[in-house]
Amino acid sequence: ARYRAYTSSRPSSRISKNPDTGGELTNGRIIAATEYVASDKVKAATAMWSPGDPLTVTVDLGDVQTVGGIRISTHQPNGQYCHPERIDAAVSLDGDAWLSGGTIQHNDLWQPPGDYEPWEHDDSPQYADLPAGGRMAYSYPLAFERPLRGRYVRLLFTPLRNRGMGLSEIEVFDEVKTCKAVPV
Repeated sequence: ARYRAYTSSRPSSRISKNPDTGGELTNGRIIAATEYVASDKVKAATAMWSPGDPLTVTVDLGDVQTVGGIRISTHQPNGQYCHPERIDAAVSLDGDAWLSGGTIQHNDLWQPPGDYEPWEHDDSPQYADLPAGGRMAYSYPLAFERPLRGRYVRLLFTPLRNRGMGLSEIEVFDEVKTCKAVPV
């Protein structure tokens, strides 16, 4: 989805001083863990949405492609803007009929893939009161049960109750392979 156009169902937060300018979610930049919402580097890689209704983001891939999975990077810089409660993914050929690709849950971030590298304050008491603790940036992987064909990828982001959301990057993969853990 790099540099692909997308639409969102509601405007981003201007109050956050980090609104979506129409490109942050597909520009290829993924934010590292940080609490500095208004820095230029963070603003170029994230956008914040205020608490409220779920947010739908629809990415136009430009033509029909195979979609095997996605990775959604989100940001929790503070207690006001957090990782979503849930992300529902769907794919469509025409933007009208949708096939479900699967669901990501907030707490999936506690079960990261084997290559996850936490930052130095991931379990710091300083962030213990945040919904995801010190896990301030996270990239949620979702391998679809089977590849889907489509031009559009729709993501329905449901915020945590009374909290906004920080979103960083939407990645769409044509093929995803998973392997089973091997006991040592």
